[in-house]
Amino acid sequence: MKKKSLKLSGLIILLILTFACSKTEHSGMKIIKVPQSTDSDISLAAIAGSIETIPLETRENALIINVYDVKISDKKVFVKDRNNKILVFDIEGNYIKNLIPIGDGPGETKTIFGFTIDEASGKIYISDGRRLLVYSEEGVFLEERTFPNNLNYLTFLGNEFHAITEQLMRPVENRFSNETFLLAMNPQLEVTDSLSLRQVVLEQRMILGFHNRNFISRVGDRNYVYTPTPPIDKTLRDTLFHIDNSNLIPHIKLDFEAPHFDDKGNKAIMIISIILSKDYLLCEYDIESKRKFFLYDLKKSKGYNLDEGFFDEQGDKVVLRPLDLNSNVFYYAKSMEFMESASEVMNPVIGIVKLK
Repeated sequence: MKKKSLKLSGLIILLILTFACSKTEHSGMKIIKVPQSTDSDISLAAIAGSIETIPLETRENALIINVYDVKISDKKVFVKDRNNKILVFDIEGNYIKNLIPIGDGPGETKTIFGFTIDEASGKIYISDGRRLLVYSEEGVFLEERTFPNNLNYLTFLGNEFHAITEQLMRPVENRFSNETFLLAMNPQLEVTDSLSLRQVVLEQRMILGFHNRNFISRVGDRNYVYTPTPPIDKTLRDTLFHIDNSNLIPHIKLDFEAPHFDDKGNKAIMIISIILSKDYLLCEYDIESKRKFFLYDLKKSKGYNLDEGFFDEQGDKVVLRPLDLNSNVFYYAKSMEFMESASEVMNPVIGIVKLK
């Protein structure tokens, strides 16, 4: 009896220790409340340390319909447009060139899913779906590789090239599975490792796509990820994860005060992106099909919940998107119009915002 008692005591202690370790591992997760109410009349100048604007030159062969992504490298501005073009401007906004020709030949494309730039070599990586195309700093086509699934997002984490891909609509017991993976590649563009970021099993077929794909935040040497899910997913995915080698560790959870589902049981909140910088968290989301923007100052523990975005100097609302997260630098794109005719649209102005 004494031996059994000792064994039982040991088992209880082991369970307590296991539970304590598990609790400690996730106790570092920060929870940030997102209020149901929204702030009004918040100007961008109130939170920005500096704002610079780059009016992009308007040319007939370089008209921009909608800005889907912006990157700045080597004093050049790269703009991904809705028309599946990447236009290059100098830092003053003067047009330089269209980076890649539209077509079906080698080095040509008709669709652009995402792009990134290797700051070390200047090489430009572009995904047009399953194809990965590589260009030199001058825009000379170098090589391409084809993958089994679409590459939706490209980035460099440190010196290593990564891509996010999805296996969509895989049948699973009369339902359908969407699984998202992070792929690590070597300089020869061979996949060396993969990490499953999420798997969602749906009752019906649905593919989710967003124009602005900002999935991964890199701050210092730490990487964070958030990948959105379709509206018919019955779970509100509200957590930003830290990528720790082959593990996903919950890092920040957004606690939305607004009802997560409507009266019919449909998801009322649709999170598009959660982005982390050195001192701020940003979340773009829809609630009952109305666009919202939430910014949280981690230093002051203060949040701003806005309808659409902040007001700029002209009283227009703008949304911040990532540019240099280590320096709290973001961009916004603002459409312009000719003074003479409201029907003629100029190329947008790109605002570069450094938060305080």
